[in-house]
Amino acid sequence: QAFHLGIPIVFDAVTTAASLVLAVAASGVAFALVGRPALSLGGLVLGGTAMGLGIAGMHYTGMAAMRMQAAPSYDPAMVAVSVLVAVAAAIASLWLAFHLRGEGTFTWSWRKSISAAVMGAAVCGMHYCAMAAVRFTSMVCPAPTAPVVDVASLGASAIGMVTLLLLFGALVGASREDARREHETAVA
Repeated sequence: QAFHLGIPIVFDAVTTAASLVLAVAASGVAFALVGRPALSLGGLVLGGTAMGLGIAGMHYTGMAAMRMQAAPSYDPAMVAVSVLVAVAAAIASLWLAFHLRGEGTFTWSWRKSISAAVMGAAVCGMHYCAMAAVRFTSMVCPAPTAPVVDVASLGASAIGMVTLLLLFGALVGASREDARREHETAVA
C-alpha cells in the first residue's frame, strides 16, 4: 500500500461512480480521436486536453469520495502541475496511439512497449503530483449517511480484477475496430 493515513477510510459510492464515468468519458474521447482518418495538431491538443482533464478529474473526484476523520486541503500550484502532467501525458499518448494504430493489435513491437512505458510513467507522474498536492488535517466528523465502499473489505484483488476486465474490454473493442477498418480497406 503506497499511501496510508493510519485512520479508517471509506469511499462514497456515488462520487466514486462519478469518478469512473469521468475515466470512461476520457477514454471515449481518446478512442474517437484515434479512430479518425487524420489527426490535426489542433485536434490532438484539444483531445489531449479533454482526456487529461478527464484523468485529473477522475483522480480528484476519487479523492473527494474519501470519507474519513480528516479534511483534505490542496496546494493550488501542485494541483496545477498534476493537471499539466495529465494533459501533457494525454497528448503524448494520443499522438503515440494515432501513429501506432496501423500495427497489429496483438503484435509486440518496441514502439508499443515504449508507448506503454510513456503512458504508465505519465499516469504515475500525475498521480504522485496530485498526492503531493494534498494535506490531511485530523478532525472528528459524523459517520457517512450515504452508501460507501470500504476498500479494505473490497480488497485490492477485486479492484484489480475490475480494472483488468475494463482494460480487456477496451482491447477487444479496439481490436474489433482495427479488424473492421482492415476489412473496409480490403473491400475498397
